[in-house]
Amino acid sequence: MILKSKIVTDIANKTCNVDNFGRLELRNKPCGYETSELPMSAVTDVIKDRVKFVNAKGIWYVSEYDMPNSLLSQIKTEYKVVAGQQVTPWRTDVENVVTGIMLLKPMETCSGTWTQLFTTKNKEEAENFVKYLKTKFCRLTIKAGYSAYGRWVNEYLRFCPLQDFTSNSDIDWSKSIEDIDKQLYRKYNLTQEEIDYIEKTIKPMK
Repeated sequence: MILKSKIVTDIANKTCNVDNFGRLELRNKPCGYETSELPMSAVTDVIKDRVKFVNAKGIWYVSEYDMPNSLLSQIKTEYKVVAGQQVTPWRTDVENVVTGIMLLKPMETCSGTWTQLFTTKNKEEAENFVKYLKTKFCRLTIKAGYSAYGRWVNEYLRFCPLQDFTSNSDIDWSKSIEDIDKQLYRKYNLTQEEIDYIEKTIKPMK
């Protein structure tokens, strides 16, 4: 794949030889249901011990028996970070790259409108991953990894470095997203020209 500019290539060269998210499992259907599919037991009324199911039309509550057995433990016990199923294409203006970011709690899941990017049993780690995903640095590395408009695939994340999302990390996740970006720029030895490019082409996210 041909990257879109020399600056993006230079940044990708600084991150491609470290552990990256491209080696992890992405799930384009977080609980096995397509965008338009709805479990048979779905109701809008809140019912205790049911799984909260989010799709493009709203929030539903479904029986756990409508969830695939292979995914049920994860759905019930882990935090899941999901994002809109499609990555935005290259444009000449500034862009978000990633949209529709959600943090789902245990007993929550969603349809194929979103792609599952990260799971953990630790709430703090999930919250820190959301912060990472919202950094301009992270989204630039995702932008470097794709060539067409479409659903997430592991290839999109091959330049996106894995991080330690615990309190032992070399990144202080308690800081603002803007400050975390600065920490990442230093960690990967980005030049001022590379930093200026990222700041100019990637929109801030709160």
